[in-house]
Amino acid sequence: FRLKWPKNYDASGNTKYPLLVLFHGRGEWGNKYDNEYQLYHGGQKHSTAVDNGSFNGFLLYPQASALSGPWSMEETQYVMELVQQFLIPEVNVDPFRISVNGLSAGGLRCWTALEQYPKLVAGCVPMSNAASSFAPLVTANKFTPIWLFQGGKDTDPKPEYSRALKASADNV
Repeated sequence: FRLKWPKNYDASGNTKYPLLVLFHGRGEWGNKYDNEYQLYHGGQKHSTAVDNGSFNGFLLYPQASALSGPWSMEETQYVMELVQQFLIPEVNVDPFRISVNGLSAGGLRCWTALEQYPKLVAGCVPMSNAASSFAPLVTANKFTPIWLFQGGKDTDPKPEYSRALKASADNV
């Protein structure tokens, strides 16, 4: 994983910082010796926001192993353990300002993190990953901001899946 620290980090413990966890998609997985692919889609934009001070928080870029395929349950658990056991108690991550963001298979990890850690995930931003079966999860987390993004020309999944999720969540 990569961890980007806030531009003006204060180690005194007086400041709590938000955290954005960015789960990459299926096309960006690597192996344990590769720490670059997870930055391919959007990594630089988020990093620039920290560098210019428009986001005063931590960025965590985990990378799934190609051996396990994209985002095994164990890898997701390791990421969340890192957050709970190190980032919150040791470097002052605010446990009430943790957001998850992901593209495609990483979007599925966002849904999984929200489902398994609903008290830890304060915001969920899945991109190009939707299914109407997520409607009960959306409803159960109706007070958690969820921003679902889907390109109009995407083919996997098609935009209709995002529209169906929104419609089914509205009706539950």
